[in-house]
Amino acid sequence: MGDPVRLNMMRKNLSTTGIVLVTIYLATCIGLVAYAQTLGDPKSKFLFLQLPIVLQHALLVELDLNNLLLGDSWHWPTTYLALVPPMCVILYLIGRLLEFIFSKLIHRRK
Repeated sequence: MGDPVRLNMMRKNLSTTGIVLVTIYLATCIGLVAYAQTLGDPKSKFLFLQLPIVLQHALLVELDLNNLLLGDSWHWPTTYLALVPPMCVILYLIGRLLEFIFSKLIHRRK
């Protein structure tokens, strides 16, 4: 498989905070989508389906890139596949940045 030293280095380089942020976001997405599937009212279903991606969609609208999501081929699964992975990367990088900042603050106090 792999060298144990190399695997330990890879684990050491992973951001625990980033992984936790991504996990919380994905669990929230899955929970809201699952709950939306149980609803009979189309308006409520639409509301709960859009909650996990509303911030990304607002950013696309603000950047005038909303036309990327328009068209007949864009359904909920396609929209999620387009917007959730970049959000996961951003959340992971935020977690990594937070760990970096806190480690610098801790080392500065010593």
